[in-house]
Amino acid sequence: MGFAPPKTDLRLRQRDNAIGRRTQVDPGQGGGEWTARAGRPSVAVFISWGGSTMSFEDLIGRMGDAVCRGAFEEAAACFTPDGVYHDDFYGAFEGRAEIARLFSDFFHRDGENFRWTFHEPVEQGGVGYARYLFSWDSRLPDSKGVRAGFEGVSICHLKDGLIASYEEVAATQTARHMMGFPALRLARLVERETRRLLGRADMKPHLER
Repeated sequence: MGFAPPKTDLRLRQRDNAIGRRTQVDPGQGGGEWTARAGRPSVAVFISWGGSTMSFEDLIGRMGDAVCRGAFEEAAACFTPDGVYHDDFYGAFEGRAEIARLFSDFFHRDGENFRWTFHEPVEQGGVGYARYLFSWDSRLPDSKGVRAGFEGVSICHLKDGLIASYEEVAATQTARHMMGFPALRLARLVERETRRLLGRADMKPHLER
């Protein structure tokens, strides 16, 4: 199973993105435009496959776009071979094959028509951060067809121009509420998140009196 970036053959063109910038695509660099929803651009970013290291903005945009399009191996190729994706819904998946399985067997099992937009991406000291909005149509039996979404922040530890570890701080309870989760179930999920937070070493100083 290969995880090499796809080859592109695009003509030189320009496209406005949601915030009014123009992104130029140069076929001489083997580049492309990537958005988080195929056919409905929201955040246009330029990515070069020509051997140069892509920026964090490019990398996270490529990953999100591939997930939404169902290009699971392409999304996994944004990670190092031993990379880990820590998902707020489904847990941790390690290695490219497992990360691709997360997107195929979990994301696209429980939802469809995904949209994932990234905003204000920054990178410092080998860690990239990006605020995001994520939405989908539910395929769960009790909420089939319901549009749900939430906002969060991606936290990516980077290595050799790829994602070595993906974590997130996400307000997923909004999506669960949209899908009609009962109050008791939501309360249990909040309790689980609280236990997780209280168990973190970096949280302990905040609880000292």
